[in-house]
Amino acid sequence: MFKPLKSKTVQQLLILGVLTITVGVILFMGLEGWSFVDSFYFTISLLTTVGFGDLTPTHELSRFIASIYMLLVVPLMLVMMGVVADGVFRFREQQEVDAHEAAKKVLKSSKRKK
Repeated sequence: MFKPLKSKTVQQLLILGVLTITVGVILFMGLEGWSFVDSFYFTISLLTTVGFGDLTPTHELSRFIASIYMLLVVPLMLVMMGVVADGVFRFREQQEVDAHEAAKKVLKSSKRKK
């Protein structure tokens, strides 16, 4: 497994992300009568703020719920992506530190042998 994914925080955020997407898919399937694929596509384009415009909520209630969903979930997804990216960055940074320390040990031991 990719080591940054072993972090409990990252795992919890990924689960929260999947749940967030699932809620959006279920909401739009029920409110708009869209298929799973259309609802998933709309939810992902909504969360990523792409908004192609090929699917739009047609009912007043759907538009209202989509607006509330965007206001709550888009910032949450941005924070989650930032935390995951930070975890990956810290992991890579630690790998570099470990590699540097290992290289120093090798150089030190080779100098002793001379």
